[in-house]
Amino acid sequence: MLFIPKFFLNLSSRSFNNNVVCLGEQLIKVVLVLREILPIHFWMGADVDASPNNLVREFSSFNFKIIGEDQNLIDLAENTDQFLSGVFIAIEGNEITDIKSDAAGSTEDEPFRGLDLINVLIEIRAFDTTAFEIYSESLAIIEKLSSHFNEPIQTKK
Repeated sequence: MLFIPKFFLNLSSRSFNNNVVCLGEQLIKVVLVLREILPIHFWMGADVDASPNNLVREFSSFNFKIIGEDQNLIDLAENTDQFLSGVFIAIEGNEITDIKSDAAGSTEDEPFRGLDLINVLIEIRAFDTTAFEIYSESLAIIEKLSSHFNEPIQTKK
């Protein structure tokens, strides 16, 4: 396991002042904050289910597939009312040829599970329409998100 997150945020209805969570517009808010603080990166997705699911269907398997830059993920989220599940990871760099084709992730995996991928900056899980779970090895990244969404940081015990 190469990505082993140490820090966690739970973005729930309180984080967005909305009783409904995992909305496309909420994922966009998270991505816009991250866009300002992450180094050069690209996004991958797996285990994505959404309503409507026309655009996300290609990311429904447990194997990660490349989404692209921030704008590609924003475009995907703009056309999504609500994510029922999904794992989105930001990987540092812009070299997408070295990604293992069998790298996999699931929304239902245990908290703080590792991923067999290198250079993962952050993992966002849309969890059962109840919360966005955000994991990272970087305290600095999690602190920025914690400050923006006014949510406490949790650590791996």
